[in-house]
Amino acid sequence: MKKPAPLDTAAIARADKFNATIFLGTGRYRSESFGSLSEAREAADRFAKEANNGRLGMVYASTPEGRSIFVPASYQPPMNEGTETMIKTKPTAALSSQQIAQLTAMITGGGYKRAASKEAALKRFENVAAERGIATDRIIGAATFDQAKSVLAHSLKTSPAKATDTPAAAGQPVAKISVEQALGNDPLGIKAARVGGKAGKVAAIKGEPKDQPAKPAKAAKQAEKPAGKRAAILEAAQRGEMPAAPDFSAETHKRFRPTLEKLIELAKAGDIAGLKAVKINPISSSPKAMDKYRNLAVIALEAQAAAKKAA
Repeated sequence: MKKPAPLDTAAIARADKFNATIFLGTGRYRSESFGSLSEAREAADRFAKEANNGRLGMVYASTPEGRSIFVPASYQPPMNEGTETMIKTKPTAALSSQQIAQLTAMITGGGYKRAASKEAALKRFENVAAERGIATDRIIGAATFDQAKSVLAHSLKTSPAKATDTPAAAGQPVAKISVEQALGNDPLGIKAARVGGKAGKVAAIKGEPKDQPAKPAKAAKQAEKPAGKRAAILEAAQRGEMPAAPDFSAETHKRFRPTLEKLIELAKAGDIAGLKAVKINPISSSPKAMDKYRNLAVIALEAQAAAKKAA
């Protein structure tokens, strides 16, 4: 029978985290990582009580190079000189700088900021966590990012909120007003008073608003406003006045001249149906001008027809 291999106490001593685990059933385990052996052993005992399946919780030491060593209950870590307190090694962050920055953002409540290095991200996280009274060993020593977030979320719920500064009471003066300001050239203290070399804003006392003449009604203003050129052309067509044909003498209108000539002939003939039947696609300046002319001509001819009936 082979003798068991001697316990690698040196490897356990340099472990950067300790994993507590317990077998729950076929293919099911409960595991959690901790920054110290004492915490892992406490968790292993707790796992056994909660599982209540006759199994014992076990502890494994995890080294920076990735080795996992079973830590028996008989193993006792080295003691600090003159004390009975077990040494707790500070965990080395297995998280990336971006993940640490995201953990920091969970505390601050804002967006996470990328750090120049992992060390810088870790330092900022520890400073922010310290302000909230949150211990970082278990968070940074977590085996996975999800575990770190879970531990931090629990810590945020249980840690007291940071006290905020009490805002200045309303109505307090922004700056002191000197006698010269009160009685001299600045009797109301409107000019900025200087306190400690910095200009402070001083509220000015406003007088009663002057009576202003009543504003004329909007409808009256619109009635007084002269009609625009387009409105005048439309009104003329509504009175039965035929519109002027657009000027297509420029070379750019050359291919549209036949259509315009046809519209002019139909308008002179008073052929409303013929004008409406002409197909015009107003997608450029020339067709738009023809469409406008045709519509005004139809309005004018219809007005003329209505006037004849009325007569």
